[in-house]
Amino acid sequence: MQTAVNLGADGGVSCAGDANVTVSNCVFSSFQRKSAIVCSSSSTVTGLRSLTVVDCLFENLKSGVAPVYLSQGSLYRMSASRCTFRNNTTDRYVKGSAENGNVHDAYSATAFYIANGGYMDENGVRVFRAEPATIDRCLFSGGTGNHVIGGEYNYGTEHDTVYGGLDVSNCLFDNTKAWNGTFYGYTCRFRFRNCTFVNASSVFAGRDITTYLYNCIVTGTEKIHGYAPESNWPSAIGKIYLDHTLIYNASVGEPAESTEALVEADPMYVDVSKGDYRIMADSPAVNTGSSELAMGDLDFAGAGRFRGVVDRGCHEYRPGPGLLVIIR
Repeated sequence: MQTAVNLGADGGVSCAGDANVTVSNCVFSSFQRKSAIVCSSSSTVTGLRSLTVVDCLFENLKSGVAPVYLSQGSLYRMSASRCTFRNNTTDRYVKGSAENGNVHDAYSATAFYIANGGYMDENGVRVFRAEPATIDRCLFSGGTGNHVIGGEYNYGTEHDTVYGGLDVSNCLFDNTKAWNGTFYGYTCRFRFRNCTFVNASSVFAGRDITTYLYNCIVTGTEKIHGYAPESNWPSAIGKIYLDHTLIYNASVGEPAESTEALVEADPMYVDVSKGDYRIMADSPAVNTGSSELAMGDLDFAGAGRFRGVVDRGCHEYRPGPGLLVIIR
């Protein structure tokens, strides 16, 4: 079912109303000031609503908010897999951080922005979706913007419970540049599982957000930190929890919680100069992750994930020669 789906003048996908939409095998390139996919709705929702994005390329986009923008409680469920986001920028300027003379809105991202994950029922009560949005096996490469992934109000009854939020798994963040952090949100919860961050801007949690890095590798990143409370919002503390994560040439700032099995060591990538972030046999990431915290049966390259104890990072170690596909 693909009701209320339109192609904009620049080729973008716009969906509204009670629609279950699948976008697959599409290329979105060189849009200016428009999102590639926008889903929005009125304040009331009837029926099941979802967006599925598979095997799509988003490149050289200059978006007002984000290439994929979910707005105003539009969806119960969103999933994206095997997509590539390359060299995208944002262009929404309001009061916020300054860069090169421009002022950039916090509510913009070079890949996803997911806002207001709930809806108003017939009694005027806001109901939040009961399961998280999911992003799996995606490549985020280059680009410049306020954030790579942003979100707000994406939680269940409690934003740090098992409900709602955003699950990102088996993804690679390669030289992504974001003025205010790779990901940011407020009153929401992010969980990153088996992701690799290489030379990314600061890994950042925003206002009243709980962020978890499970089985991840973070290298060449300026700072991994949370959000310190402000005088006008003293309870808005953003914390990052590191669990079975490996860091190298990266610093952990406050407020961040280093929990279990944090390792500070060279992950031993195969060839950084060629963008080959597979790990070698002697890597401290091999067989040191937590299988209970992993998500998905396949790693970033499509190889089986579970062969005993899982590794840390987006690539599961495989002995012998193999084919690495970096650009999809």
